[in-house]
Amino acid sequence: MGFFCEVDGSDEIRIDHSELATAQWFTRDEIILEQYDISLTREMILKFKNKELPF
Repeated sequence: MGFFCEVDGSDEIRIDHSELATAQWFTRDEIILEQYDISLTREMILKFKNKELPF
């Protein structure tokens, strides 16, 4: 299951270290994807990168 959302308020990242080691924001142009990776996450990132979302 995957979700898209918009930030409402601060865009400060607060990491839950029991789930993630690191986190950071990327612009569409900064995103680099492996060509042959197949996953829900990759499909969601592609939609964002290719501006196929309403935001």
